[in-house]
Amino acid sequence: MTGGQMRPLLVAGVAGGVGTSTWARVLYLATGLPVQDGGVYRGGVIDVLVSSNTAASTARLGPALAVCLRSPVLVVMHTVPGTIAESRSHLRKVQPHITARFDISHQRAWLEMANPPGTRVPTKAKDIAEALRQLPAALQQMYTGPAQAATRAAASTGMPRAGAVQQSIPGRAAPAISSRPPVPAGPPSAVPRQLR
Repeated sequence: MTGGQMRPLLVAGVAGGVGTSTWARVLYLATGLPVQDGGVYRGGVIDVLVSSNTAASTARLGPALAVCLRSPVLVVMHTVPGTIAESRSHLRKVQPHITARFDISHQRAWLEMANPPGTRVPTKAKDIAEALRQLPAALQQMYTGPAQAATRAAASTGMPRAGAVQQSIPGRAAPAISSRPPVPAGPPSAVPRQLR
C-alpha cells in the first residue's frame, strides 16, 4: 500500500493455456479486488502462480519457482480430468518452494466458454470456495516469511491487502481485469498492520 492505494493481485502462469486468465477472473469475481493477469511468468514479484495438471505444465514449475522473489501461492487448474502420475511427482518436488497449493477440479462447462468462468463463480464448486476462503491466510503467510536472500533487495512492490480477499460473491458481474501496472508499495516485508 502506498498513499492508501492497493496494488493488484499479481497472477501469472508457467505457460500459456494453463488457466491463468480463468483464475484471474475467478479472483476478481469472488473478491472485487483489482487483479492483474500477467500471462506467462517471466520473473519478479508474483502472488499466485498457475499451472495446469498436465506433465508438460508441472515440469515448468521448477524453473518458474527458481526466479520467484517469494514462495508464491500455487493454483493447479485441472484442465484435463483425472490424475497424472508424472504431474504428481513434479508437484511433490516443488512443495517446499510454495506457500500453499490449491487444486481446482476440471470444470467441463468452462470448455464451452470463450471467457470462463462466465459472469459468476460456480456456486457448487467446493474446491474453488475453499481456495478463496484460504487465500487471505496464504497471502499473509507468504509476505510475513522471509524473501529469498539473493533477491530480497530486488522486490519493489508490497503485498495486496490479503484481508480484503473474501468468500465468493455469486452473481457479481465482472468488468475487465486490470491491466494497469502495479502500484509501487515499498518492500514486501512491510506487511500492513491489520494483517499482523
